[in-house]
Amino acid sequence: AAASFTMPTGPREEMPDIGTLKSRIADVVDVLGDFASKRQEGVTRVEYVSLLAEDLQQVYGYNGELVELLLQLFSPAEALEFIEASEKPRPVTIRTNTLKTRRRELAQALISR
Repeated sequence: AAASFTMPTGPREEMPDIGTLKSRIADVVDVLGDFASKRQEGVTRVEYVSLLAEDLQQVYGYNGELVELLLQLFSPAEALEFIEASEKPRPVTIRTNTLKTRRRELAQALISR
């Protein structure tokens, strides 16, 4: 499907749903990965990167400057991987001040709540 990806044309008044945007992001990243053979005739790399940046902003809610910075620092595939990794929730951890309580006592107090 990525080899037949075509850039959207005309005014973009209607916002596509998240699934469509994620599919388009994957297609654009694939095209940018092998730009010479997969690009659409007459469409520049800048246009593909601009479309990718807009879609990333819509799907993940990042501001324009941050998306541009990530696309400057990383390849499009790495930037997408970084953004997706950043969206995963971090594990919850609790630190204990061992001068005031013991870990076992704190755990029992929290479980009994």
